[in-house]
Amino acid sequence: QAGLEQKYNKYLAGENGRMITETDANHKAIAYGSQEILDPEDGYDIKLTTDSVVESFLEKALKEALEVNKAETAQGIIMSCKTGRIIAMSTQPDFDPNDPPRSDVATLNALSRNRIVADAYEPGSTFKIITLSAALDSGKVTSANEYNCGGSYTVNGERIKCWKSGGHGHETLKKAVQNSCNPAFMQMALSMGKSTFYDYIYAFGFGSSTGSGISGETSGIVTHEKYITENNLARIGFGQSIAVTPIQLCTAVCAAVNGGELMQPYVVDSIVNKDGRVILKNEPTMVRRVIGESTSAQVREILESVVSEGSGKNASIPGYRVGGKTGTAQKYEDGKIASGKLIASFIGFAPADDPEYVCLILVDEPKVGTIFGSTVAAPYVKQGMEETLRHYGYLPTENADTVSVPDLTGMTILEAKALLKEAGLYAEFQDNEEDMVTAQVPATNEVVQRGTDVLLYTAATDVDQEDTGLETAIVPN
Repeated sequence: QAGLEQKYNKYLAGENGRMITETDANHKAIAYGSQEILDPEDGYDIKLTTDSVVESFLEKALKEALEVNKAETAQGIIMSCKTGRIIAMSTQPDFDPNDPPRSDVATLNALSRNRIVADAYEPGSTFKIITLSAALDSGKVTSANEYNCGGSYTVNGERIKCWKSGGHGHETLKKAVQNSCNPAFMQMALSMGKSTFYDYIYAFGFGSSTGSGISGETSGIVTHEKYITENNLARIGFGQSIAVTPIQLCTAVCAAVNGGELMQPYVVDSIVNKDGRVILKNEPTMVRRVIGESTSAQVREILESVVSEGSGKNASIPGYRVGGKTGTAQKYEDGKIASGKLIASFIGFAPADDPEYVCLILVDEPKVGTIFGSTVAAPYVKQGMEETLRHYGYLPTENADTVSVPDLTGMTILEAKALLKEAGLYAEFQDNEEDMVTAQVPATNEVVQRGTDVLLYTAATDVDQEDTGLETAIVPN
């Protein structure tokens, strides 16, 4: 009824057997009439690009992200960035295909929906990878560029805020990316202008289907250039005023870090008959070159620093070189921003010097405080990516300074902070220091790099309205 089985049913179903019998005018078999039996024909088998082991890694990480963050849904995809092969893809919660909830059609439809290809959302800061790539490749920005962030940037009289109210002050290009500084990316977008920036947006595949072969794929939303003002363009620079699907974003980031080639994602490897003969074979397909190899190398280097030094620390994997970008996106309901409802995401790639795999995880409407918006997804990308690298035989190449995370549950936040400091780790929390820790990320005994943030959850942890990026005011009596 849905998914790949529906799309490729003509290959899978085969043909029923038939018995052809000579009959009289009343359609009764003639006693000595001729009869022919046509044997049924088996359908073909479809072999997917997905790896069931990596799929299990991704599903485990998503289920944990869903439970810990009390989220509505969690989605993830792992792709081979050099070929476009989809190695794993999942939306949680899901259902047992052997026992679907057919008694509740609405629930069945919701659980069957492949959000990775069907849902368009504002990507937020993960889109900054595209802005950075375009700005560097167009020559409008170089590594020598510097910015000054005072907490906002004014475009045609409109003051557009940075996520950090006090601003980041003076910063280099690399530091601006590490800080995920909105004003810096607004200036990058404006320096390119509408025509140039839109050329790159379309070249990266936004606004059109990726051609993945998965049913239900949508094209996202890219407003036509003629309707875009400079204010809109500035917002697109940091991931607002544009809507993308997760598979579009993952495919585009693959191009940004693999040397600049946009590869068509695909999930069907081959179609074979019952004797094993290949009827159809899919091969990696390069759609177009988007950016130059030297630009891609610069992007990789900067994004690796985001994980090693910047906001993506919680995605670092001891002994491995990892790059990536965090993102916190607003959600809309009835055309308006839904207060307190966000999508937290992280997209990472490894090995950072010569990427093989890209992993994107989105956590939809986490209900444990938006103070963790930029880190809600990163620990789970780390978890899935580390297991994937080890599964494919990639051994640690760096001598990392690592520590084991202590068990903090049952302690007060104040006690947990002291123990973490002793271990060389940092505490990230929202609630009062007297509150009791009920959960933690990373988990007890997990080995992490020294200096990693540990997220502390308590029974009181809830959505923090102050971090939605919206202007707030006290209503007078």
